[in-house]
Amino acid sequence: MFNTLDSANLERTRRFLHYAGRLKTLRRRGWQVKGIRGGESVADHTFRVSIMALFLSRQNGSQLNREKCMALAIVHDLAESIVGDFTPHDEIPADAKRGKEKHAIRELSSMLGDSELTDLWIEFEEGTSPEAAFVRDLDRIEAVVQALEYEREKGTDLSEFWDSLRPKLEGEWARAFFDELISARRSQR
Repeated sequence: MFNTLDSANLERTRRFLHYAGRLKTLRRRGWQVKGIRGGESVADHTFRVSIMALFLSRQNGSQLNREKCMALAIVHDLAESIVGDFTPHDEIPADAKRGKEKHAIRELSSMLGDSELTDLWIEFEEGTSPEAAFVRDLDRIEAVVQALEYEREKGTDLSEFWDSLRPKLEGEWARAFFDELISARRSQR
């Protein structure tokens, strides 16, 4: 049963929700760099990764913890609500990006008075569980699905993007899914 929140908790929760809500209007910078105007928001991306986690975590007799996959998917880009969406084109070193995001996720966790957000984010970033490795691949596969849609809708060639993502896929299922998407891409050209 949900208990009512005291005024201090209400204020901290309101602040957290304000930051989380920023993801609805924060555009994914990678698409902007590629010339996609009006592209998806970080929240759009997170939503599809979460839908993928909900359904794909149970495919082919998987032993993955579905709830954990969902939680990781929802949290994986939450720090961007404070620091923004960095891309390799931003020329910020990976360790500096990670440090900024780690500080941001800790700030968000403190708003809720709960370290779970930080713990989930670190698990995702480090890929320390089968669920985290799975969701890391989902994060990349979702981006490939989006690239396919942008190429189809906008006639934009995103070959550089495709080429950069395949080597990052860890799971055999993800590489097979990627290859299926490549076939779909070839057939639409």
